[in-house]
Amino acid sequence: MNSELNALMGVIEAYKVRETETRVLGTTPHRDLVDLVKIFLFHHGPFVGRGGWSTTTQGLQDAGADAIHIGGAHSLRLGIQVKSHGDFERSGAATSFRQHVLAQIQESRAYKIDNLLLVLGADLTNKSHLEKCRGLLAELHRQNDPYVGPIEPEATAGLWMWRQHANLSAMDQMFDAGYAYLTTIYDNLGNVNSNSWGKGTGGNWSQLRKSTLRVGDFVNLKAIACSQNGQETEYRFSVQPAGGSFDVRQAWGAGGEWTWAITERDIGKHVVVMISVRARKSHYQFGEFNGDDYTYATYDILPAVRK
Repeated sequence: MNSELNALMGVIEAYKVRETETRVLGTTPHRDLVDLVKIFLFHHGPFVGRGGWSTTTQGLQDAGADAIHIGGAHSLRLGIQVKSHGDFERSGAATSFRQHVLAQIQESRAYKIDNLLLVLGADLTNKSHLEKCRGLLAELHRQNDPYVGPIEPEATAGLWMWRQHANLSAMDQMFDAGYAYLTTIYDNLGNVNSNSWGKGTGGNWSQLRKSTLRVGDFVNLKAIACSQNGQETEYRFSVQPAGGSFDVRQAWGAGGEWTWAITERDIGKHVVVMISVRARKSHYQFGEFNGDDYTYATYDILPAVRK
């Protein structure tokens, strides 16, 4: 895989939900999953070229690719092949399902695409779906083909949940106005926040796994943002201890990543990390301090464990 697609797959991985939450995919139509991926790619432009577009390539019963996304600045051509709950239901035995999908992967190469996103929309609470999905993933792992980017059902369900809460009109408005906007922030603990004040969705975690930490812990936070092509995008990380004011820990800069080494000054309830983004220009949507868009990552910080 190229570097942009590797980064994109890393972000998709951050959206993963629990296996039980894939139940939502058991009623999600094939066409809706295709549209979901097209929308997600369009709004995650740093990886596939913001300003790019997707087009449906053929009827949903045909082989190869359901759609192709052509990135704007990068000219990256991504094929999209979706396997919805209907495909898992109709496919017969696990072996025949695996062989059928592998054959379609080979047929997709006729579209002269750089990579194929294989989107698995299985309901993993269904034993038959689970068996077919895990068998296919095992075979893809064995082949280790850089052409294929498999999106597991846990990630597909996570993207579906992102779509249900994403304020796409606000994101497009900020983009058209020249503002940068946060697509998502996530940490190494499995927490994800797709909300932001610029999008009008607030700053609460959209997916919370673990928020109680101790002095001595390290938390790696990553932010993904979009802006108009050619604009220089900068990020800033600030921390507000309990009852205090925001303290800038990493000043405005190009890196959208920061590792927080938690110390005693951070102890408290509802300690807030503010992640801000801006596209370099003479004015910002939320002023000089907050930039074009910002959101929160909130934690409870406890003292170190006594030895």
